[in-house]
Amino acid sequence: MRGRNRVAVTLGAILVPAVLATGAAASGQHQRVNQQSAIVADFQKRIESYMKLHKAAAGQLPALKSTASQAKILDYQHALAARIVAARPHATRGEIFTQPVAAEFRRLIRTTMTGSRAGRIRSSLQRGAPVKSNIEVNHPYPAATPVETTPPSLLLNLPKLPTELEYRVVNHDLVLHDVKADLVVDFVPEAVP
Repeated sequence: MRGRNRVAVTLGAILVPAVLATGAAASGQHQRVNQQSAIVADFQKRIESYMKLHKAAAGQLPALKSTASQAKILDYQHALAARIVAARPHATRGEIFTQPVAAEFRRLIRTTMTGSRAGRIRSSLQRGAPVKSNIEVNHPYPAATPVETTPPSLLLNLPKLPTELEYRVVNHDLVLHDVKADLVVDFVPEAVP
């Protein structure tokens, strides 16, 4: 009986710390996942706030009817951009891609770039013409910069955007582009390795 008790005590001494260590590791991982979820939720909240502003600005304009006229489309785009810029005149880099959000996006992109799709993404990025462009918040997307350089496989791991917005890669920066207003909303410098 005493021998059995000693074995039970010994096993308990070995197993309890192991179970506690496993629980602590799981708890740490759970906390990290919660932290990442909170950062993405904060990003989505900032996107929603921007979209309220975008829709309010668009609501001040007559609706753009279906047209083949490039001039009419550009007029609408410029008018919308002017109203959005007027509504956020002091917008600066980091309002949407805050430091924690930018760090999380860099982590997501780095994870994608080291996964099974990395080769395809790198070759797709290399196909795009490397153009040095100055990206500025609240300014038009650089006209000389190609818009077809964001590989879909890179976008798979990033939070989804409303149809009015899109991600673009310019050099190594990840740009948040307002498509209808042709505006740079925010960007993450050196987001793509």
